[in-house]
Amino acid sequence: MPKVPEPWKLARELCIVLNDWLTPEQIAEANELNAAETNSSVCHSHDYCDANMAMHKACCTWEDPLTTGVPDTDNALMSEAWHNCWDAAWTLAKDAGFDKDHVRIEQGGLKQYKAVLTSGVRYSVGGSTREYSDWFPNDEIAKLGFAQMMQEQGYGVTSVEIGFPCVVTLE
Repeated sequence: MPKVPEPWKLARELCIVLNDWLTPEQIAEANELNAAETNSSVCHSHDYCDANMAMHKACCTWEDPLTTGVPDTDNALMSEAWHNCWDAAWTLAKDAGFDKDHVRIEQGGLKQYKAVLTSGVRYSVGGSTREYSDWFPNDEIAKLGFAQMMQEQGYGVTSVEIGFPCVVTLE
């Protein structure tokens, strides 16, 4: 049986497939419907395509030199390990608005968070927005961590909003 990919990697593949199959307007509509949906197990990408087949394609086109191969039968896809990966990847892709660049990377129980600084005017270093990146176990710890990083550099922090990217507002 092939090695099961990390869910965040599969989530990125799903985003690629869905963005290939759907129009930007359909992705936007699915995201709006998902945001209003009260049942977390519902995903409105299914309103526009057979989204399970999109995930199946993402699984079967998996190309990672660290794996021993890709699942080649439905039975392989339905193993418990693949099922768990499928569910976790779906949640990550949906939470990222089906934008592969917004899928949060997870490793060793930690998630990667990226933040930009603002104070009405963006701080710049070499002509680009000042960005920070670090690894935290959850959103609440990420808020505290980014606030502490800025305070250690002498900045006052008004707020930290978790998102893609996180936004740190300075005093």
